[in-house]
Amino acid sequence: MASARTDRGGVLVVESEETEQFLGPLPVGELYGIRRAQCEQLRHLGVETIGQLAGLPAATALQILGRHGRALQERARGIDHRAVRPGRTAASMSVRTHFPRDALDGPYARAGLLRLVVEFAALLRSRGQAARAVTLVVGMADQRDLSRGRLLPSPSAHTDDLRQTVHGVFDSFGLQRARMRRITLVAEAVDGGQAYTQLTLDRRREARLRVEPVVDALNRRFGPGKVGPAASFVGRDGGS
Repeated sequence: MASARTDRGGVLVVESEETEQFLGPLPVGELYGIRRAQCEQLRHLGVETIGQLAGLPAATALQILGRHGRALQERARGIDHRAVRPGRTAASMSVRTHFPRDALDGPYARAGLLRLVVEFAALLRSRGQAARAVTLVVGMADQRDLSRGRLLPSPSAHTDDLRQTVHGVFDSFGLQRARMRRITLVAEAVDGGQAYTQLTLDRRREARLRVEPVVDALNRRFGPGKVGPAASFVGRDGGS
């Protein structure tokens, strides 16, 4: 959760005495491991932030969240009893983009979404992983968080596959004139060995697949995000 709030390549350290201050104000939907249905139940009862979840009576949290209520409430307080296993690849990964100004659905917001997909796909490939499912969380100007997920047809780390799935999720929100402030992309990752590339007769797709390793190499050499789809550079500096 801290890593999602850094610049590319940055590190954010949250000291133990800062845990409550860091977690407390965050939307409850950003708590690691919480499900959308559980978020909706909590919000229905007026629990909007992680701090409010942490402050609930244990019996209430258990009643609302079921058998995972205790673990989620402990996590809301910064407590996690799971052992740390060095070298183990992450089962889930996330990236986020913040808009410098409230954004409507259009070329500017779509460019930000595409940059997010491109960054995420490259990260998966660099780790030898593939995405099995994606969840898109859109932070609105009115402080709401909209969340929706979808399974990929098959695990993939290809930018084109992720783009199609993520854009399908984004379209399903039907945001129209709603104003957005941030977009978070979360994926359930699996080992890249579980992914396969479907042979097609689509020459354009085959060309995009062949160029991916070249783009990855250029971005490793010159810096993340230097090379990518033209549509992802719309309004990159805050313009239109």
